[in-house]
Amino acid sequence: MASYGTLRTNSAAQINTQTSGNPNLTPEIADTYTYGLVIQPQSLPNLVASIDAFDIKIKNTITAISPTTIVIDCGTGIEPSLCASIHRDPTNYSLWLNSATSFVDTRTRNVGINSTKGLDLAAHYRQDIGKAGRLSFGLHGTYTKDFLLQPVPSGGEYDCAGLYGATCGAPLPKWRHVFTTSWAAPWAGLDVTLRWRHINSVDVDRSSSNIQLKSAFYQSVGHIAAYNWVDLSADIPIGSAAEFRLGVNNIADKNPPLVPTGTLSNCPNTTCNDNSWVGTYDTLGRYIYAHVGVKF
Repeated sequence: MASYGTLRTNSAAQINTQTSGNPNLTPEIADTYTYGLVIQPQSLPNLVASIDAFDIKIKNTITAISPTTIVIDCGTGIEPSLCASIHRDPTNYSLWLNSATSFVDTRTRNVGINSTKGLDLAAHYRQDIGKAGRLSFGLHGTYTKDFLLQPVPSGGEYDCAGLYGATCGAPLPKWRHVFTTSWAAPWAGLDVTLRWRHINSVDVDRSSSNIQLKSAFYQSVGHIAAYNWVDLSADIPIGSAAEFRLGVNNIADKNPPLVPTGTLSNCPNTTCNDNSWVGTYDTLGRYIYAHVGVKF
């Protein structure tokens, strides 16, 4: 308490962390419930659709609690036991000046609960178009109703569905899908496929009203709009044992969203690189590829 009000302002806008494994981990325990429905209407014999609901709850979750959660839950009294993971420098009490003496311990541990609910949807329809060949349409999508995280059993809970950022990590849109349209040409075995990839919009987790997530953030990048990409490919057999494919992904050469690192970061360096979420958005731009497959 003697140091209250005397701590230096953290001009680095980040804190030191120490991350490691843990030989004392025990297995996670999960309850998984799924319910499915397949639809094949007689009035549309070429249509097959399915809906699968999922409800998954994982206890004793193996995870590395984010340093933000550790500091908030300790400071607000939500989970006092996490205060033992905060190591301040003995002379200046900082968490950022000397990584050897000041850091937050984020080693993996068995803590908390992780649960999610949602729907997986799939549909396929084909239609002959006479001498012009055949058209096929396919949809595969996922709706995430919620993605609840409770890092420690007695601590606060927050929902990362539709969010991204320093605590929630990579963008988790509530809806995403891939829709394909394929044309089977009546000559030479040619197949042409147009693919539409969609990711719904997301908001930075810092904009949430939940105390576990809420904090200051860059207003200009607090929201990432929905993203769409269109790909085109063509397949043609070469004899009876080979196939040639030519395609182009991201036809419009759409750039990924720019998410800054640094002060009030929405793009932590540990899980986000090149000022964007490279595991979620297409960062290569338009690219053309060719493929030859041979059956032995």
